[in-house]
Amino acid sequence: MTKPAYLVRDLGGQSGDIRITDPALTLEGAWAVSADNSGPIMVIPAELTASIERLDPDDALHQPDAGPSS
Repeated sequence: MTKPAYLVRDLGGQSGDIRITDPALTLEGAWAVSADNSGPIMVIPAELTASIERLDPDDALHQPDAGPSS
């Protein structure tokens, strides 16, 4: 089973965009939170985020950083 992936677009431009693979990315108040059983792994403030987009497996092939398909 493939875990959901998300593209977090930075307000400053594409160079700050990140791709997160997380089955349970949540929005908590003004924060996007990626966590595991031990607690938060990454916390992203909404005020620095242009958008968060879920990438389905077929969409990943169309992303610039996806690399060659196998």
